[in-house]
Amino acid sequence: MWTVIRQPRKSGAVYLAQWKGAGVGKRKAVTIGSIPSDPPTLSLSSRLRALDPEGRAADALVIALALAPTDEEARALAVLDQRATRAMAVPSLTGRLGGSTGASPPPPSPKGVRGRGTPISPYGAMTLREYHDRVWWPVRSAEIAIVSQDVEGKKWEAILPVLGDYRVCDLDAPTWASFLLTKESWGPTTRRLAQNAYRQALQHAVEIGAISSVHAFRPVRGTGRPQKEGRALSDPEVVALLDAAPSEAHRALYAVMVGQGLRPGEAVALTWSQWDFLFNMLRVGGTKNRQAALSVPLTPLTIREITLYWESLGRPTSGPCFLWRGRPIHKLYSGFVAAALRAGLGKVKPYDLRHTFATSLARNRVTRAAARRMMRHSSVSVILERAYEHLEVDDLATEVARLPDLSQ
Repeated sequence: MWTVIRQPRKSGAVYLAQWKGAGVGKRKAVTIGSIPSDPPTLSLSSRLRALDPEGRAADALVIALALAPTDEEARALAVLDQRATRAMAVPSLTGRLGGSTGASPPPPSPKGVRGRGTPISPYGAMTLREYHDRVWWPVRSAEIAIVSQDVEGKKWEAILPVLGDYRVCDLDAPTWASFLLTKESWGPTTRRLAQNAYRQALQHAVEIGAISSVHAFRPVRGTGRPQKEGRALSDPEVVALLDAAPSEAHRALYAVMVGQGLRPGEAVALTWSQWDFLFNMLRVGGTKNRQAALSVPLTPLTIREITLYWESLGRPTSGPCFLWRGRPIHKLYSGFVAAALRAGLGKVKPYDLRHTFATSLARNRVTRAAARRMMRHSSVSVILERAYEHLEVDDLATEVARLPDLSQ
């Protein structure tokens, strides 16, 4: 049986449909997205149960069509579906629910919709706002963490009021350029982030057949500064840094950062409940992406240092790991820089320990797939690319010496 749930969010309410029963799947959930007029969930649940009593619908767009807030909108979308079905010879969207659209004359374009092109699918005929709420955002929100959802959602809150009434098939380069001209207060970075969010939505539209290609974009000026490369410490430098730590807690903290490649924020937020000393595993509670919260095995450096520190505290099982003067360590930058200066390392930043870990993985010939898993990256990262492609001259010489002498 279907149950529709409403989840309030900053950008507006989002609806989800949950199926529990003996249909096609015993249990499943489909993110529908936002629904205009914000209808009550009880009526939507009853409507969806009547339309799909066996739980066959598995597509967010199909369910959104079934739960269209007005009969007029439902008829308009059904006619668009019929047009695309006749033109493309693909199964009807509404037919996937077991129903039939019937024959009816095409209605006029929905009020307020701007457009000149010819849609090649029902998705392309949607306005950008409909496409974002019903098709793109349910997919995108499942790929990125909540923090990234808030950042990207703010960009869409600026885009949709201006371009939301354009059909997806009619969006072009001049339209997007005109939008950017209305955002005079935006800096280069904000413009680039908004353009990337918009471009990714169009790329998904190409993948599902809504449009044939993504229109051209002018590069955003002022964002071409190269990213500063992190510094990778040598093994003796790591030992000197640990010895210069202001306390045992700081020493263990630095060892975990360089031994596991944790981000600074992830390291200071660790609690004892995240450690599994029986199987030597660490469950990281990162929030940057969905891979950031994975469990990873402990390295020998981490095992040695964290075990000594844990036993010195009486083997606690809960609470924050790293305490300084009775309080959890939240900020470590100034103390870390001071420790690096005492160790004679010059200016070193906490994030450089993550670069050190990546370089160590590369030097020890850990595969890129395993390294990406250890560093909990969602895709290929700049840190890993630099670590694997910019090895020291001595490392390259060692690798070249392994080549066979074909002349013998």
